[in-house]
Amino acid sequence: MELKKTILVLADISGYTRFLQLHTMSLLHAEKIITELIEAIIDTTAEPLRLNKLQGDAMFFYVEAGDGDNSEIARDVFNQTKAFFTAFSKRSKELTGCNNLCPCDACREAEQLRLKTIIHAGEVAFKRVRTFEELAGESVILTHRLIKNSLSSNEYILMTDQFANMCECLGDHTTESRVEDCEGIGMIPVKVYYPEGSPPPPQKQRNRGASIANAIRLDAYSFARVLRLKKVPDGATDRLGDKGGLFSFISDGLRGLGMLVRKK
Repeated sequence: MELKKTILVLADISGYTRFLQLHTMSLLHAEKIITELIEAIIDTTAEPLRLNKLQGDAMFFYVEAGDGDNSEIARDVFNQTKAFFTAFSKRSKELTGCNNLCPCDACREAEQLRLKTIIHAGEVAFKRVRTFEELAGESVILTHRLIKNSLSSNEYILMTDQFANMCECLGDHTTESRVEDCEGIGMIPVKVYYPEGSPPPPQKQRNRGASIANAIRLDAYSFARVLRLKKVPDGATDRLGDKGGLFSFISDGLRGLGMLVRKK
């Protein structure tokens, strides 16, 4: 085990739990949409920011800060975190709304999903279990517990003062100073930044090619999952056990077709 000064970033998708409480076809589409949104965020990251693990609807990243001046590293982490929101909103618009013909609950409600992030800097214990790297310590616990905060917004970057004091570029951004009561730890001074221009304005015209491609891709994935030809994505939970399998998928598909006909 080794103790290192580390910057931690926890990105969490708001509305995930309710989003997955759906019938079979919607559930499968929801699973695919969530996976692609997570992949869009991960694809924006670059060294020194590293993905430690996926936790259902959350992504846990870290950077080994080391001793000395870490203002450049902190600036890079903050800028990469801001880029999460742009990537998330862009991919969400590509998958839903005007670009998805599917009438199922997941495809209609996915635009309501939002992203919130926590950034903290502190000492972290690194330990290796076989090929897995595990991060532990109070800083890790604090980062995760700050997801449950008093903010009414579901789209923000919440930073502890330990990180904010390290990140000199915050002076160029409007932030809100608050104190959060963190369970089991105490009162934590934080600063909150609300990303501007996120999500982007909705598209007025449907891209029919993208719409058809999305519908085919989502249904192909769903059918493969029902037949167990496709594995559950890493970090996700298999929620199909009590959903009725192929029969439910077909019945839900017919229900969706009926909804589409009625809309016309």
